Amino acid sequence: MKCLIIYYSLTNSTALIAENVAEGIRTSGSDAVICNIKDEAPPELDSFDMLGIGTPVYGFNVPINVLECIEGLSNKRNIPSFAFLTYGTYAWNAGELLKKAMITSGFKPNGWFFSHGADYFLGYLKKGCFASPNHPTEEEKEAARRFGHDMVTAGTGWPESIQPPPVIYRIEQIFLGRRPIRLYFQKKFKLNKDKCIRCGICMKGCPSKNISLNPEGFPVWGRNCIMCLSCELHCPKEAIVSPISWPVMNLIMKYNVSHILKDPDIEKLKVTLHNGKIETYK
Repeated sequence: MKCLIIYYSLTNSTALIAENVAEGIRTSGSDAVICNIKDEAPPELDSFDMLGIGTPVYGFNVPINVLECIEGLSNKRNIPSFAFLTYGTYAWNAGELLKKAMITSGFKPNGWFFSHGADYFLGYLKKGCFASPNHPTEEEKEAARRFGHDMVTAGTGWPESIQPPPVIYRIEQIFLGRRPIRLYFQKKFKLNKDKCIRCGICMKGCPSKNISLNPEGFPVWGRNCIMCLSCELHCPKEAIVSPISWPVMNLIMKYNVSHILKDPDIEKLKVTLHNGKIETYK
C-alpha cells in the first residue's frame, strides 16, 4: 500500500498533523508520501493506492487553493481516500464542504480526522486573541498517528463530524467564500507607499504566489488570492490594509472574539500584534 497525502499548511499546524498521519501509515508497513501544495505541485496519482487530503479551516471554509487542487485530481482507479482538518476555533461544516469537493472529483472519504491548530487569523490577532496557540498537542498528534494507521489497516472507525454553523457564522462563511473573495475582496488590498520599505516579505510569504513586485519594488496583488492575510499580518511597517481591517469587519471580529473568550473549550492567549510581530502579555 502506498499513500499520497496532499495538504496545505502555512503556519505548520496542518503539516504536523500530516506528518503524524504519515507516520501512523508507515507503522502499518505501508508507505506514505506527503506534499504541501504551498511548496510544490502534487505528483500524479497513478503510482498510489490511497489518497489523503489535509486542510486548515479558513473563515469556516476550505481554502480556495485546496479546492482548486482537488478539482485538478481525478480518481480514475477508484482508490480509497480520507481527509483531515485543523481549526483554531470552530470547524462547523467545513468537513462537509471538503467532502463535496472530493466527491465531485471521484473521491469518497472513508475516514475523517479533526484537530485544533494554532489560529493565526489576522482578524482575531488584531483583537488581541490568539486561539489554540499550543495545538496540535502531543495527544492530538498521537491521535493522528492512530488515524493514519487505521486508514490503511481498517479503513473505518473515524466518522465525519458535522456541526451546522449558527446563522451569524453561516453568513460569515458565505461572505468569506470563494466567489466573494475572487470577485471582490482580492481586489481591495491597499498599500501605503509612504510606509512600505519594499522588503518583499509579503511576496515571499504568499502561499498562492499572488504577490509580485513592480519595477519600483512595491508589491502588486494578482487575482489568485486565498485570503490567508499573511501579507498584512507579517508586514513589518503595517503598510498593507486588507478587507479584514475594514470597519464593518471590525464589528464582526469583535463579535467572534467575544464568543471565543467565553468558550472554555478553546485555549487562548492575550496578545498584541505590532509591525508583523505577535507578542504575548506577561
